[in-house]
Amino acid sequence: MSAPKPKGSDLVKHTKRDLKRSSKKAGRFLNKYSKKRYQIFWTYGIVLLCGLIYGIYWVGTKIRYELLGGKEADAKARLNTAEFWLKGDPGRALPIELNGDGAVDFLGGYRGFDPSGDYLGAFDGKTGNVLWRVGPIKFGMGPTLYTTSENVLIVGYPQDLVLVELKSGKELQRAQAPHAIREFCPDPSGKPNVVLRNYNQVTQLSLVDLGTAAGDASWCGAQMIPGVGKRLSGVTPPEGMNASARILEDEAGNRFFTGLKTSSGGPSPVLIAQDQAGAHLWSQTYPGTTPPWVALAEGRAYVVSNFATPPALTAYDAKTGTQLWKNTTANLLVTSGVSASKDAVYVQVGKGLCLFDPKDGKLKATLGDAAAL
Repeated sequence: MSAPKPKGSDLVKHTKRDLKRSSKKAGRFLNKYSKKRYQIFWTYGIVLLCGLIYGIYWVGTKIRYELLGGKEADAKARLNTAEFWLKGDPGRALPIELNGDGAVDFLGGYRGFDPSGDYLGAFDGKTGNVLWRVGPIKFGMGPTLYTTSENVLIVGYPQDLVLVELKSGKELQRAQAPHAIREFCPDPSGKPNVVLRNYNQVTQLSLVDLGTAAGDASWCGAQMIPGVGKRLSGVTPPEGMNASARILEDEAGNRFFTGLKTSSGGPSPVLIAQDQAGAHLWSQTYPGTTPPWVALAEGRAYVVSNFATPPALTAYDAKTGTQLWKNTTANLLVTSGVSASKDAVYVQVGKGLCLFDPKDGKLKATLGDAAAL
């Protein structure tokens, strides 16, 4: 059975004619409405279309956040997830008691979700969940956090200051620092003030309302870093050590020098401990060419010898130097900082934060991705 043949003019000619007519109609429409008096309508039309698209996206996002955030475990998991942990000062874990449950909580910078960005988070010491977070924030290269018993000061790029209530994470005040910040220097009287120092630029800042005044450079020279120890400057290191040695002081007044010490075999990474009078207490030499990271807490010195074979986390009695335990199984090759409390030793590794048990050195948990560089 044969199919019926189309009647009339050739189909191809009809198609060409229809396309020609359509293009002429479109041309007349564009010619008419592309004139100058219609340009404003085109502009508003495009703006309204973009606004409509964004509105649909915004409403959809809000619905997803509200519904999932209030009822679904998935959104809660995303809130508590660190995609990766920040390196350097923004990611240094700062142990502090926040919720009164007996476990030491901590603050730290990380990359989070919903929306994606860098945050300062307060983490529960028992569960590892986020108690509160502030952000997204673009952190700078200098010091990031300073805390009082009531508030925490957050420094963002380039000189943004955010004052937050410590217990709740509620934002209290925002301001701009008058210059770059290389150092925080606390008020020696104990008042909630701090000096922001950048070489010869010194500004006093109130940690109650972010008010500024002329700064006093004499406040600088010693800074207590929670979980690490009191950082000293202007102290002469032991003979043979490089002048750029890092110096920490513990609660008992003992001083710990980390750096490179030159010997007959060349420079070697060392940790040297002295008492208050400058008498030698103990010392350790480490493999590799990079000085170790040190944190002082609860009468102990926690040391990470990174870029060594194998890298290790070691706990010593701070006064005698007696080795209490040593962990060489964790991959600590690329470490960018260490801090400690009575409940955990926090080691920044790659783009992760590893939490170790201070009793035996075993790995308790990891936030972020310790394997990523």
